[in-house]
This record gives sequence, structure tokens and C-alpha cells, in this order.
Amino acid sequence: MKLFKLISLLGFSAFVATNTVQAVEKTTPSKQPVAKQAESQKKDVPLERFNKSVGIRFTERGLQSPNNRPVVTLTYYIENKGKNDIKSVHWISSYQVNNQAVYLRDIPINFEPSLPAGQSIKVTVNVPLVELPQQAQQFFTSKNANIISVNGAKNVTFTNGKRIVVAK
Repeated sequence: MKLFKLISLLGFSAFVATNTVQAVEKTTPSKQPVAKQAESQKKDVPLERFNKSVGIRFTERGLQSPNNRPVVTLTYYIENKGKNDIKSVHWISSYQVNNQAVYLRDIPINFEPSLPAGQSIKVTVNVPLVELPQQAQQFFTSKNANIISVNGAKNVTFTNGKRIVVAK
């Protein structure tokens, strides 16, 4: 369990560090040749396109006990901000308490039927409590814990076959 936490935190830290470095490179004047500047700007294009097409917002969490098996419910508001219907969207969420990651979750969602352009939907992801690390279980079962979700884009697929890939 500790190894899982360590690997999860290292993975999320690498993700944050990469995005932070890219943000710093964008805001500081660069003495790089124009070709290298254009290359670094291209890296942000998929993320910009993803964010213009999809809005993902963590809205609430809960705890249910069907058949005496506790399940954490994570509810998101997904908005199709683009002009094409969405077939699927995939992102990663880091659940944090006091700016410390306590749990990472890879979230692929397939829409059946597709999510129409300009529409939004509420999506609930169920996670058995026993699948969470011990520390995360304590936070997710506490009504007083202030858990936030930081979402990282992975990809979105449209019904016309087009796809935006931000991270694999």
C-alpha cells in the first residue's frame, strides 16, 4: 500500500513539475531560437484545444453502503464546450487535502449516447472504499475533510473520429 502511495505521488509530482516547467517557460523571456520557441508552444496546443472543447468540474463527493460495502461517490460536471459531439473523455484527478495529494484516480468516461455539442451532464464515479489507501479512506469518510480535485487532461474523442490527445 505504501508503495502504491509512493508511486502515485511520484507520478503526480512529475505531472505537476512538467506543467510547472512549461508554465515558467511561457512566462519568462526566452533566448532560445525561434524554432525552439515554436516547438515548446506546440506542446500546449493539445491542452488548449482540450480545454476549449471540454469542461470538467468536481462538484461533490459522498459515501454510500449498498450491501454493506462502502462506496465513495465522486460527482463531476462535464460540459461539451465544442461544436462536435463527444464520444469519450479521459482525465486524471488528484484528490488533495491541504494541498497534499491523498489519492489519484484515472477516469475514462464513455458516453452512450454521445454528449451533444453545447450540452453538459453530471457523471458519478463509484470507488469501493477498500480500494483507497488507508489515509485517503480516513479523509473520504470524514464529513469535515475539505477534499479538492485537481484534474489533468488526457484525451477526448469525438463522434466524427477526431481526437485530442494531451497525455498518454
